[in-house]
Amino acid sequence: MNRILKKVLVGILTASMLVTVAPVVSQATTITKGRFDFSQMTVRRVWFNTNDPVFLIDNYNRVWLDENVNVLATGNYATITSAGDLMAPMKEMFKQIGVDYSESGNDITITMNGETLRLTIGSNDVVFNGNTLIDALSAAQIPKSVNAKTEYAAANTFLTQDYYVTYLPVAYILNKFGADIYLDSNIKSFYAAIPVINTSVTPSYSTAAQGYGSRYDGLLLETLTSDTAIADNIVALQNADGGFASLPSNMDMTQSDIVNKLGSLRDTSTLIDGATTAELKYLAKYITETNPADSKYQDVFKKGIQFLTDNQHATGAWQMSPTAAVGFNGNLEVGNGSTIAVLGLLSDVAVLNNQNYVFARKIVNVDIVKAAVLKGNDFLISTQMSNDGVKAGWASQYKADGTVTMGRTYERESVSSFTTKAVAQYLMTIHDPSVLVQEAINTSVTWLNSVKIVGKEVKSVADTSMNNGFDVYLVDGAGTWASNYAYDAATKLYKPLYSDVDPSRANQPYVNMYELKGINTTNDLILYATRTTISYYDNDLAVELSGSEFTNWKSYLSNGFPAIPTDPNVGDNTGTGSNPVITVPAGQVVDSSVFETIKANGSTVQINVTDPNGNIIASWAFDGNTINSFTPVALGVVINATSTNAQKLIDKANVANKSVVIHFDYSGELPGPAKVKVNVQDKFANGTQVKLYYFNESSGKLEFQNQIITVADGSAEFTITHCSDYVLSDVSLGDTLDNVKLPQTGDHTNIWLYIIIGVGALCMVGGLFVYNGMKKKTTTDK
Repeated sequence: MNRILKKVLVGILTASMLVTVAPVVSQATTITKGRFDFSQMTVRRVWFNTNDPVFLIDNYNRVWLDENVNVLATGNYATITSAGDLMAPMKEMFKQIGVDYSESGNDITITMNGETLRLTIGSNDVVFNGNTLIDALSAAQIPKSVNAKTEYAAANTFLTQDYYVTYLPVAYILNKFGADIYLDSNIKSFYAAIPVINTSVTPSYSTAAQGYGSRYDGLLLETLTSDTAIADNIVALQNADGGFASLPSNMDMTQSDIVNKLGSLRDTSTLIDGATTAELKYLAKYITETNPADSKYQDVFKKGIQFLTDNQHATGAWQMSPTAAVGFNGNLEVGNGSTIAVLGLLSDVAVLNNQNYVFARKIVNVDIVKAAVLKGNDFLISTQMSNDGVKAGWASQYKADGTVTMGRTYERESVSSFTTKAVAQYLMTIHDPSVLVQEAINTSVTWLNSVKIVGKEVKSVADTSMNNGFDVYLVDGAGTWASNYAYDAATKLYKPLYSDVDPSRANQPYVNMYELKGINTTNDLILYATRTTISYYDNDLAVELSGSEFTNWKSYLSNGFPAIPTDPNVGDNTGTGSNPVITVPAGQVVDSSVFETIKANGSTVQINVTDPNGNIIASWAFDGNTINSFTPVALGVVINATSTNAQKLIDKANVANKSVVIHFDYSGELPGPAKVKVNVQDKFANGTQVKLYYFNESSGKLEFQNQIITVADGSAEFTITHCSDYVLSDVSLGDTLDNVKLPQTGDHTNIWLYIIIGVGALCMVGGLFVYNGMKKKTTTDK
């Protein structure tokens, strides 16, 4: 279920569609009569309100004032004349209705219906159709540039840099362009009916009614059947960077000339609500089912996968809009069809979870895709939230440093049950999951069960007297889940968090109650427009997840996972084998419980250690049958460790160019023998035979470990039972270093010699001091 309030891209309202709004249509025709061809005109309706981060368009659809940040309209919405002081960003509004709007430095230019208005930040003069109007604006109407980071800091906690938004006088501008303006007393808003003469940027796409045709929301839900018209439109809609924009939910995906019909709504690539991944999944299905001769479909798919792998964030997650990562669009988005949807798609390619992706493995770099999946999985494990030492679920959005952040005003910092469900379901698809993945699944399902609202459920009730035709209520029932939860440290409990679009209503007591006794309907409830466009509950959220899905997953752990389909061209390609793989960042300690589980399962577990960029720097393999202790171990490795005594020793012997020093973060006995693989391609060519030496700190010598390793794929693999410093060399260092030795850190046989020499030196210095003193005294006496 999508919780995100999508950026609304609305259908076009023609004049004939507005016959039910007679006052608007008749007055609009009076304004434009004799100047325009009515068949080429549409009338768009917009609403603005003070202290609101959104405006409404057409059928009360909400659109953010700015596409990247949370800002509010200011002034008095009730003054609808040209003198009105309602100020708001208008760039997004003009984009929605298909009007040319541009900003260049301090200058703003708006061209609509053959007329041009120019305004300047900080000036009360305007230029209309080439004529300068001196002092046209009052002091309260002067355009201004507002820094959202400082002016609306509490509503934009994700901003790390200044972000400026241009505020314009709404009433003056819309009056200037001949709009009909009213005060809408029903929703207490400034309301304008704007006649727009169609141009090349005016949206003119076809729509389909709910439940009919091949709509864009059907593409997101993966319910559309294979259709060449849809596939061709997807090819046409791909952006230059390889991604796809989010489209209007009611858009007909089979119409011709779809790109040009979008007009000003052609947007940047995003992952929100499944955009980009949905298009690629559809193409994979179409290619597999129809085997088209034209390679353009595969080319678009390949480019789309590259868009995803190229734009994976350093943390392993994906930003909401990777190539336009500004404001909340730069947040790391886990749910809402973003990171989880990407990982699901890439896993299908990497592991071939279904046969739709056989073709993909021939045209993409599978190793890169696999690496992206592992990196994304690590991000999920590292960002699971916990309080008082107890793990819970995941937030919807994170900052680049991995901390939880807000998005739009109703998306506050919290644990998201919707996102947690999506993460848990994805993790359950991993075959032979690591101990860390198993723990994440178990604890998140436990948390979901603990926060269920027992004895209540949400009901949608038809109400034609309301703008959206229905309302939602929390009533007695079988149970439900809130979308978001905040932790109460005092009670150690999670409580539902209901945040409104209005930023001053960030934590409301209720969404809406059927029984309103004792409830302040003005101050206690989520506003109607918000609660009917955003999902605050889900009655079925974790019913199957914590029931049959979890039971089946536990059974797979005990009895084995279903066989993964194999690529008919290359055979087994799972990349996982029969043994699990754990990936940890360098510096992270592998807990004793991990080794306990390895021993209990009796399997061989590979632990990959990665650098801050997610690159594997070393791999360890522990056999559960040989584990004999459960000591926590930091498995970090430094290759070419130049500051160690071992390096000093080989430097002194002049064999540094033939040797590599390997330093382990941990020192001491390992829980059991471990096979360690390290990258040595910078020093040794493939096929080179190298010997393994242990550096004995006590004796200051290297000890040959009776292992000769052949370098393969740029790596050397050897077995050790304890950690210290080791040396790999393609020369026999035992003979070379016989006469080269560092001071023995553990041998004190010569200490007394050093002490005697030191005391002797002090005595000599002391004797000289006494002699000089006596000499000075003798001279003075004379």
